Amino acid sequence: MYSRRSLDHWIDSELVHEKECLTVVMIDLDRFKIINDTMGHNAGDAILISFGSIVKTILRTEDIAIRYGGDEFLLVLRKSDETVAQAVMNRLEEALQSFSFRGLVVSVSWGLSTLVPPATRQDFEQAVHSADAAMYRMKKNSRQEV
Repeated sequence: MYSRRSLDHWIDSELVHEKECLTVVMIDLDRFKIINDTMGHNAGDAILISFGSIVKTILRTEDIAIRYGGDEFLLVLRKSDETVAQAVMNRLEEALQSFSFRGLVVSVSWGLSTLVPPATRQDFEQAVHSADAAMYRMKKNSRQEV
């Protein structure tokens, strides 16, 4: 799993060499603050580690997973479009159906944005911003359905 620092290095050294579309997916663990507040930070850390392991199992070898911050993860799906990204997210949602921690089911919200080459750092940051906005729309809509 990459860190944000590793992501910055990848953007500076590799992004300009990408020849095919990539899709950026922002993922947020739902109600993670409540988990930390009620079960403790050690439980939260264990959930983050387990979630990261699940993410790595559903990605293709060319994809990149980043712990973006707090309970947010960023996926860079190389050589992909929204159809490929949707298939990856379907695999993640399927894997999460059997994931729980001390009886608590862990769910996620996510959003995506596709980036067409040639891409700059600014283009990448805009794609991350768009994916983040889509993720928060999903989160807001799912809360209204409950």
